[in-house]
Amino acid sequence: MSEPYSGEPAEVRIEAGNKILLSLTSRYENGEAAGPLLAGQDYSVVFKKSAGITNPILAGDKYAMQLADLDPGSHSYGSIQIKSKVKLVPATNAGPRGTALEITGLGLNSGDATIFLNSETRSGRVVATAYRLDKAYASGGIAKVTVDTTTQNFIPGTRVKTSDDTKLEGLNQIYIIDASGKEITTGNTAQFEITPLMELDGDVFKRGGKVNITVSDWVYGNLHTIQIGGVTVTEVPDGSDTELWTSKYGSRTDASEGLQLGIDEVEFEFIVPNNARLGEQELKLISHSDMHQGTIGDDDFAKSKILIGAFDLTLEPATAVTDQVIKIEGSGFGRDACITSILVGDQRIAESTSGNRAGSWAIINGVASTTDRTCGPENDRVEADSNGGLADTFQVPDKLKPNTYRVIIRDINDRIGIADLTVPEPEIELEPPASQRGSNVVVIGSNFPAEDVITIDYRGRTVTAANTDTVGRFRATFPVPVNAPIGEEHEIIATSADKADGSEDQEPTLKAKALHRVPDEVLEVTPETAAPGTRITVSARNLPLYTTVGVSIGGVGVLGSSVGELSESDGNGEWEGTPLVPQLTPGTHTVEMTVGKGSTGIRVSTFLEIADIITRASDEAFADLIDNGTLTRVWYLEAATQTWSFFDPAPEFADFNTLTEVSTGQIVTIIMATQDEFQGRSLYVGSNNVAIE
Repeated sequence: MSEPYSGEPAEVRIEAGNKILLSLTSRYENGEAAGPLLAGQDYSVVFKKSAGITNPILAGDKYAMQLADLDPGSHSYGSIQIKSKVKLVPATNAGPRGTALEITGLGLNSGDATIFLNSETRSGRVVATAYRLDKAYASGGIAKVTVDTTTQNFIPGTRVKTSDDTKLEGLNQIYIIDASGKEITTGNTAQFEITPLMELDGDVFKRGGKVNITVSDWVYGNLHTIQIGGVTVTEVPDGSDTELWTSKYGSRTDASEGLQLGIDEVEFEFIVPNNARLGEQELKLISHSDMHQGTIGDDDFAKSKILIGAFDLTLEPATAVTDQVIKIEGSGFGRDACITSILVGDQRIAESTSGNRAGSWAIINGVASTTDRTCGPENDRVEADSNGGLADTFQVPDKLKPNTYRVIIRDINDRIGIADLTVPEPEIELEPPASQRGSNVVVIGSNFPAEDVITIDYRGRTVTAANTDTVGRFRATFPVPVNAPIGEEHEIIATSADKADGSEDQEPTLKAKALHRVPDEVLEVTPETAAPGTRITVSARNLPLYTTVGVSIGGVGVLGSSVGELSESDGNGEWEGTPLVPQLTPGTHTVEMTVGKGSTGIRVSTFLEIADIITRASDEAFADLIDNGTLTRVWYLEAATQTWSFFDPAPEFADFNTLTEVSTGQIVTIIMATQDEFQGRSLYVGSNNVAIE
């Protein structure tokens, strides 16, 4: 029960004679002294379906109602009518023919219920009376069924509001007769409107293009107006633009000559207005207002969606750098129409590469015309050809940063062509990505502005510059600075002279970076163990090019200026020599190489294991020379005592020789009578300084 009682009855009892008894308890607002709230109040009593009470009375009938309290003399009388109603899904009660319509009857008497359709025209002429749609069984007062609206007994048309503006009356009334034979009363029936259905002959339409639509179930009278997104259509394909629908589709005032379609299909053709907005818009067909009755709302229109797109443009190439020349082709523009604007992003292209200007139109008597649709060659304007086609070449604006930009071309008729242009990020590659000091590095650049000057910096200092070609490529070569730290990566930056931000007082912003590595020098000794007086092979790579090399073993210079043997690295940064191992104590000694001098000089080292000294008798060490008869004498200076000793192979000096033995690494002076070979090297007539191996 509703307020003010606001509660459930203490008891609900159904007795014979269709009597329903509710036991209510008096309630007091402020205590025992106050009167009961039941007195003098209005209440609503709702019997819920979940209560399981079977309706004992028939829908549509009126029944007496008596309210009595415990006082036998207190009664009030009235009547109650059991109402039924019809509900529809979709709740809008409108849809195109073929909509699956869910019909629900409420408050019916149990048993078979029959669903009927009663349709009539706007003038009231009955088209279908008591047309049976379906039958359903009503259980617990509810019957539900789904019907198909394809039958021609559903009449197309618009419902109108009644004079009191409270409800709708009109076409396609749906009512139910329940098992008791009672019909749902007028006002509780439901109406379903068959709305017009439009089909378009394409998916995307362009300004100035033709649209063909097929409309069915249109009964509103003459076609008066077609709108696209609120913009009125003013042209049909035959070129007429006045009294558009009067001549083509019949009189606007005489309904008998108007367009009365029914469920037959009729085609319309029209031209998309040049000022129609791009994107998905509402396409609306409006009948002449004189043909309507009652209060007309949006339901009087036939509606659909239409996608208005721009004309397709072709860019060749679609990815280009600033200042590069690209070709633009398109179609669908106005015949011989001037191109009034060419935009790449927010940058306006003023003229084509041929010098034809964009952004103006025909000059008539020295005044720019906004109505003349032709440019005229004498005006040097960019224009479409006689078929509405555009083909011209333009330079990409030079103030664009790398990004993807929308290219928009508009003609004097407001027809628009759209394409996307990508300005790529500048890039550089290095060949090789790692090399030693003094080596040449090639920088290969791409995606820079066309015909621009590029500056190359290595470790923050400019090393060279290059010019880009017509598509933004360049190739530059420079030597790695001799003071570049070894074993590290160094940044190479290529910078464009163009100001991509458009301001002359700012640094250029178009740059590309790469890393070049100067590798560590590598020093190798073969073999890793050698005795004093023997020769070893020392090799190195990744050295500065054409630079003087010195080698010491255990702190003793063995190659270089210190011993009078100058040598330098080759053009690949490589070097190899075979120095003699000096007289050093057995153990591990450092082999050190110095390359260059001063601040640019470098040192690199490795280790050599010195083996024990080998000592042999002099006549054994020089046996080959003695046998050949080429040896005259061998002298040795003892550095510590500055005393000389000698070995003479002649028999008469056998008892006088003081150099009776020699050791590996010992440096002696060999006097030769004639030229001969010793330890793999040539000894010439006279003195030869030789280290014993």
